[in-house]
Amino acid sequence: EFEVVFTGVNEDVVAGESVMSVYPNPTSGRVTLATTLALTGTVRIDITNALGERVLSINEVASGAAFGTSFDMTNLSAGVYNVAVTSGSDTWVVSVVRQ
Repeated sequence: EFEVVFTGVNEDVVAGESVMSVYPNPTSGRVTLATTLALTGTVRIDITNALGERVLSINEVASGAAFGTSFDMTNLSAGVYNVAVTSGSDTWVVSVVRQ
Protein backbone atom coordinates (compact mmCIF):
# COMPACT_ATOMS: atom_id res chain seq x y z
CA GLU A 1 0.00 0.00 0.00
CA PHE A 2 1.25 3.47 -0.80
CA GLU A 3 -0.05 7.00 -0.78
CA VAL A 4 0.15 9.40 -3.72
CA VAL A 5 0.32 13.07 -2.81
CA PHE A 6 -0.01 15.75 -5.48
CA THR A 7 1.84 18.87 -4.46
CA GLY A 8 0.94 20.99 -7.47
CA VAL A 9 -0.14 20.91 -11.08
CA ASN A 10 1.80 22.54 -13.86
CA GLU A 11 -0.68 24.28 -16.18
CA ASP A 12 1.50 23.71 -19.27
CA VAL A 13 1.28 19.96 -18.75
CA VAL A 14 -2.47 20.07 -18.15
CA ALA A 15 -2.90 22.10 -21.34
CA GLY A 16 -1.12 19.34 -23.27
CA GLU A 17 2.17 21.11 -23.90
CA SER A 18 5.20 18.91 -23.60
CA VAL A 19 7.72 20.74 -21.44
CA MET A 20 9.93 17.76 -20.60
CA SER A 21 11.04 14.60 -22.37
CA VAL A 22 13.28 11.64 -21.63
CA TYR A 23 14.87 9.72 -24.50
CA PRO A 24 15.46 7.11 -25.71
CA ASN A 25 12.28 5.74 -24.21
CA PRO A 26 12.27 2.79 -23.72
CA THR A 27 15.93 2.61 -22.77
CA SER A 28 18.47 -0.04 -21.91
CA GLY A 29 20.83 2.36 -20.13
CA ARG A 30 21.78 6.01 -20.52
CA VAL A 31 18.96 8.51 -21.03
CA THR A 32 18.81 12.21 -21.78
CA LEU A 33 16.35 14.53 -20.07
CA ALA A 34 15.46 17.70 -21.96
CA THR A 35 13.10 20.51 -21.07
CA THR A 36 12.03 23.73 -22.72
CA LEU A 37 11.73 25.34 -19.29
CA ALA A 38 14.23 28.05 -18.39
CA LEU A 39 15.17 26.79 -14.92
CA THR A 40 17.61 28.52 -12.58
CA GLY A 41 19.37 27.36 -9.45
CA THR A 42 19.30 23.89 -7.96
CA VAL A 43 17.36 21.25 -9.88
CA ARG A 44 16.67 17.88 -8.23
CA ILE A 45 15.96 14.81 -10.33
CA ASP A 46 14.42 11.84 -8.52
CA ILE A 47 13.84 8.51 -10.25
CA THR A 48 11.26 6.28 -8.54
CA ASN A 49 10.19 2.74 -9.30
CA ALA A 50 6.61 1.44 -9.64
CA LEU A 51 6.40 1.12 -5.84
CA GLY A 52 7.27 4.79 -5.38
CA GLU A 53 10.72 3.99 -3.96
CA ARG A 54 13.45 6.47 -4.91
CA VAL A 55 16.15 4.49 -6.73
CA LEU A 56 18.27 7.38 -8.01
CA SER A 57 18.62 11.04 -7.06
CA ILE A 58 20.64 13.67 -8.91
CA ASN A 59 21.28 17.33 -8.10
CA GLU A 60 22.15 19.72 -10.92
CA VAL A 61 22.50 23.47 -11.26
CA ALA A 62 20.52 25.21 -14.01
CA SER A 63 21.72 28.43 -15.59
CA GLY A 64 18.43 29.96 -16.73
CA ALA A 65 18.41 28.49 -20.22
CA ALA A 66 16.53 25.40 -21.39
CA PHE A 67 17.64 22.66 -18.99
CA GLY A 68 18.99 19.26 -19.96
CA THR A 69 21.10 16.47 -18.51
CA SER A 70 21.71 12.76 -18.87
CA PHE A 71 21.89 9.88 -16.42
CA ASP A 72 22.53 6.15 -16.45
CA MET A 73 19.78 3.60 -15.72
CA THR A 74 21.90 0.56 -16.62
CA ASN A 75 21.99 -0.72 -13.02
CA LEU A 76 18.21 -0.53 -12.59
CA SER A 77 15.89 -3.51 -13.13
CA ALA A 78 13.55 -3.60 -16.10
CA GLY A 79 10.32 -1.73 -15.46
CA VAL A 80 8.54 1.62 -15.55
CA TYR A 81 10.10 4.52 -13.66
CA ASN A 82 8.95 8.06 -12.94
CA VAL A 83 11.46 10.86 -13.42
CA ALA A 84 10.54 13.87 -11.26
CA VAL A 85 12.31 17.17 -11.88
CA THR A 86 11.99 19.71 -9.07
CA SER A 87 13.02 23.35 -9.27
CA GLY A 88 11.96 25.55 -6.38
CA SER A 89 8.37 24.64 -5.54
CA ASP A 90 7.56 23.25 -9.02
CA THR A 91 7.78 19.57 -9.98
CA TRP A 92 7.34 17.93 -13.39
CA VAL A 93 7.11 14.16 -13.87
CA VAL A 94 7.62 11.97 -16.93
CA SER A 95 7.72 8.16 -17.17
CA VAL A 96 10.49 6.10 -18.74
CA VAL A 97 10.66 2.38 -19.45
CA ARG A 98 13.87 0.50 -18.62
CA GLN A 99 14.08 -2.61 -20.82
